[in-house]
Amino acid sequence: MSTFKVDTLQSTTGDAVTLTKQSAAKSWVNFNGTGTIAISESFNVASLTDNSVGRYSVNYINNMNTATYATQVCSDANTTNEAFNRTAGGAGTTTSKAYLMHFEANSSQDTSIMIGTIHGDLA
Repeated sequence: MSTFKVDTLQSTTGDAVTLTKQSAAKSWVNFNGTGTIAISESFNVASLTDNSVGRYSVNYINNMNTATYATQVCSDANTTNEAFNRTAGGAGTTTSKAYLMHFEANSSQDTSIMIGTIHGDLA
């Protein structure tokens, strides 16, 4: 068996290398969902859309192959009663974005930390 160790991986054309390994996340984002929303860190994310209070869209740079990919979401509770903190996410019917939502005490709420991770196949 061989071991391959590198600091930087780049294609022969100088473009970014496409991540195709089946189990690897194809997109992820950590952002502040209060006020003017802003990405803290991300991979394969072109932009965010603030759809309404506590409801966001994550727009991909490279689309997913189908709309049946997996979306995992977590967020920070705004209150000390974290039992009422709920997050949700999904693709809906699109391959170009995911929808992330944060709920507290049975209503949508903006939150300072939203994190979404996408697993599936790239287009």
